[in-house]
Amino acid sequence: MAVIITPVIGLILLWRRVNVAAAILVVIPMTVTLVISAYKHFTSSGPGNAFRFPTAERALFFSASAVLLVILEALGCGIGAWLSVATKRTSEGDRMVRNVAL
Repeated sequence: MAVIITPVIGLILLWRRVNVAAAILVVIPMTVTLVISAYKHFTSSGPGNAFRFPTAERALFFSASAVLLVILEALGCGIGAWLSVATKRTSEGDRMVRNVAL
């Protein structure tokens, strides 16, 4: 449940302009779910493996949804990382502008 709620809280903080906390709350849970999903759907030997799905009729849909899930989670990680870097650059630029203004 926390993996679902924390990125939403991060997006709310982004809307409220608390960018550093927003970046952390987006990138960490998305990275955790990316690693877990990639392991569960592509490398584990359990029933959630996309390559070992028992029913041939549904195997294509399950495999496609597993790939789409990993792509979306990687996109979330990328957005969080980009937000973190953009926030750092913006805060450094703001400091330089404040120092020049003083």
